Amino acid sequence: MWALVKNNSLVSVYTHPISVVIDDIRHSSAIFTLWSKSERKAIGIYDYVEVGAKPDNRFYRQGSSSTSINNSTGTVTITFAKIEKSLTDVKNTLINQAKSRANSILEKTDWQVIAKAERNRTIDSDVATYRAAVVTAYGEIKTLINNQDTIVKVEALYNAPLDDEGNPRRDGGGNVISKHDIDKWPDALT
Repeated sequence: MWALVKNNSLVSVYTHPISVVIDDIRHSSAIFTLWSKSERKAIGIYDYVEVGAKPDNRFYRQGSSSTSINNSTGTVTITFAKIEKSLTDVKNTLINQAKSRANSILEKTDWQVIAKAERNRTIDSDVATYRAAVVTAYGEIKTLINNQDTIVKVEALYNAPLDDEGNPRRDGGGNVISKHDIDKWPDALT
């Protein structure tokens, strides 16, 4: 993205190449792709960067922004603050999502529970075991969420598992752990 800067002020932002008029001269959209950075800078077109523009909306909302114009590098940086959502609201939303997922998983075998209730049909043992595992997983997920006391800790439950050095965590066999406990639902019945 690019920005038009005049008198050290941000005038316009261009998200894609378009034809522009600067100082009564029409420039084709090619200036954004064919001109060098220094050529664009000479007419007031700077590189444009947004920092924090899209916070994870499960946990944060976008706050106010500050603008920094660096004339020496020809860069405009807009930095957005991220504001934490209510911890209670976030927890309730995530727990409801986990409950919906559990219900969706269980729905595939509900017919056996209904048949048991209506006709005293025996529930297949693998189905009973699977359903119990889903209910247990939901309970563990709910507990994990409820045990966190900050948004940052709740958010960490949903990020890729990393070690202290920022590398993917590995199990005892050296395999990359791809899921946190927050997403350890039982494998589907076959």
